[in-house]
Amino acid sequence: MNKCRFPDDELNRLPCGAVAFENHAPWKVLYANEVYFSSFSNDDDVNLNISDKYGEQLETAAAKAQGGDSKKITYTAKCGNRTKTIEMTVSQYADDALLGILWDATEYSLMAEEAENEKEKFAETMCDSKNIVFEHNLKKKTHTFYMPDGDGSSVKIVKNVGDEAGMPPEALHPENREFFLNNIYNPEESVLAAQIMLPGQDKYRWYRVTRQFDYDDDGHLARVFGVMVDIEDEKTKAKERQAEAEMDSNLRIYYRNAAVKRIEDYLKKNSDRRDYALLVMDIDNFKSINDNYGHLYGDTVIEMVAHVLADIRPNFSIAGRYGGDEFFLFVFAADKKEVKETADKIILKILDFRLANGGNVSCSIGISLGEQFDEQPRYKDMFEKADKALYAAKKNGKAQWQLYNDGMDESSGRAIDYETDDDTSKEMLEQKDLMKVFLELSAAAKTNDDTIYGIIKYITAKFDFDWMQVMQVNSKDDLITVRYEWSRDSEFHNNAGKSGYYVHSDIMKFRNHFEKNPVFSVTPENTEGFSSKFQREFEKNKDYSMIYIADTTTDENFYMFTCIRFDKNKEWKEEEQEGLNIATKIMTMFIAQAGRGTQREIELQKEVDVDKRTGLYNMDKFYTELGRLRKFAAENGEDIVVFHCEFGNMIQLNLKYGYRAGDDMLADFGRFISGNTEPARAVFGHVNGTDNFLCAFRIGRYDYNLIKKYKTEYETFCRRQNEKYPGVDLVVRTGAYVLKDGEEGGIGFSKAHFAVKREKDRHRSMFEWYEDKTKEKL
Repeated sequence: MNKCRFPDDELNRLPCGAVAFENHAPWKVLYANEVYFSSFSNDDDVNLNISDKYGEQLETAAAKAQGGDSKKITYTAKCGNRTKTIEMTVSQYADDALLGILWDATEYSLMAEEAENEKEKFAETMCDSKNIVFEHNLKKKTHTFYMPDGDGSSVKIVKNVGDEAGMPPEALHPENREFFLNNIYNPEESVLAAQIMLPGQDKYRWYRVTRQFDYDDDGHLARVFGVMVDIEDEKTKAKERQAEAEMDSNLRIYYRNAAVKRIEDYLKKNSDRRDYALLVMDIDNFKSINDNYGHLYGDTVIEMVAHVLADIRPNFSIAGRYGGDEFFLFVFAADKKEVKETADKIILKILDFRLANGGNVSCSIGISLGEQFDEQPRYKDMFEKADKALYAAKKNGKAQWQLYNDGMDESSGRAIDYETDDDTSKEMLEQKDLMKVFLELSAAAKTNDDTIYGIIKYITAKFDFDWMQVMQVNSKDDLITVRYEWSRDSEFHNNAGKSGYYVHSDIMKFRNHFEKNPVFSVTPENTEGFSSKFQREFEKNKDYSMIYIADTTTDENFYMFTCIRFDKNKEWKEEEQEGLNIATKIMTMFIAQAGRGTQREIELQKEVDVDKRTGLYNMDKFYTELGRLRKFAAENGEDIVVFHCEFGNMIQLNLKYGYRAGDDMLADFGRFISGNTEPARAVFGHVNGTDNFLCAFRIGRYDYNLIKKYKTEYETFCRRQNEKYPGVDLVVRTGAYVLKDGEEGGIGFSKAHFAVKREKDRHRSMFEWYEDKTKEKL
């Protein structure tokens, strides 16, 4: 057959294949253009070049074409010496003929197959993980989640869900929603944590969300993508640790402070309710049990009584222990009758206990009801009434309960002496010497810290001032640590636990002064000669009346007490200073006792200070050590230069090679940056859960050779990692800044970070200075 061209020359000129053929098998060719004959016919000019296995597709397309519709089919065919993937759109040409428009889809098919293979690899990587990869395209307004199905076999892709933050409206827990929406597009918040319920899930789970940001050519945010890591187990363990801190695991009831806080929280949140009661109780004649059988036996009795309270109404009560043999139970009850039945049940269960001599254990209970208060009661109010009722119960023969009534106000004393407040503390301070008061506070407190804070409140009340800070001064290392801090101002920020290094001459000025006079008044003559760091501290408190008190006769470590009155005109009288001197000396003994950490506590603190993944400091310890570095730099006339380092394309590394590889890379980088520098000249930190690193170096004034070295070595590190992990194109982006004298370290690192963000090209390694004039010195 001769090659027949279309009568319609327009079809002959098409840049793709065109063929007209009969509308039934064997699909005889009627007309075709040159592109068809040269690229798709395989030298068969008689019949359409399509095998029988695609006959069903072609028949379906023919039927649709005769009905007025067109249909696209895809098939493979031998064309010359190649096998091609062909896409052909079939439509009606004449009453008994069809028209096919063809094009070569081989390359597209190979790309699609490769993409599918990549998708399968990606799915295999994710199947073994709880992590969810997401993409939020702000330009296209699309949202995509890649979610493992949970059984490790497949990945579910959920597209086009969410609101403006890339989340379905109901997905964010109400407690986290505002924070999440305010920060999802905020690069400053590198890691977000929130309770989220995604499509297909039936409850909220905690996720840690890390994001990366893509910007368009105009610098506008175009795309947010990242990983959501399921941290539900971490949160559960954190709750368990909190429960361990709040609940006595042997007794199975709360420590006093934890139980009282829960009761106070409930009362604040339920001001309109009165269907509850407070029961306070103690074991009758408990001293004789200890005397006759020993303290171990007595401890066993206490444990058995506590278990009764823990089991009595586990879902409708809060049980706690004041200390010794005194307990309390806050119960939610519909009426007075239900409360009385609960008290009867407790007494009867405890009466079932048998002592070694066959005798019984008994208890007495005092009760105050919520309905006895016209206005919302405080916990203290309920305790006072229940305590008076307990006193009456013990007075009337023990092994019984007593409901509070107004007639008890004048006749009843106190049964339990574990509740104190500001009024009673002032009265105690007036009547008893300080040592006795401190000992009583120590006996009543649950922890050593409770003892110290109780003492601080007493001292501030006795000497009428508003703010006290207790600092431990190490005059050998020039390290000052805030051990305790308390203020009448409810808005104040408690700095307890914070540490900082100071210039040695400042520490010695204080020490020399305290060796002659225990009180240091903040006056121009006393503050002259201090470094700028302490001068800023004096200036910050210039509107207050402030003194420092210390006893330096102990050793290299001493405690320095800052005492502040908010009213600057209220000066410190001489007798007040003398009284405070005595009080702080006694207080020093209690603090020294409270501060004796066990070896295990010291080891645990070291674990907290260091990031296990990289071996570098966590942020709190890093900033403390930065203070040490700055102290030495100030003493030696040196500069401090800070780096903010972050990695680009980390998500590709994690997805292609797994999160273990990502962790290994971060650990390698931690060892790399810290391995060749003297600890006395540098400090390194890792922001937990991210790929961000902070570095600080002591360098000679304007001597930037060390920085040039690190710039080159960071690039070398990335090159080696890319050889190790082909196809990832890992980059390290570093911003640098030289701290000014007195400038906060956090501000310096923010400027270094800004230098990184200022560079729009996020896919190359870079090293940028915050200030151009500093860069010129290189």
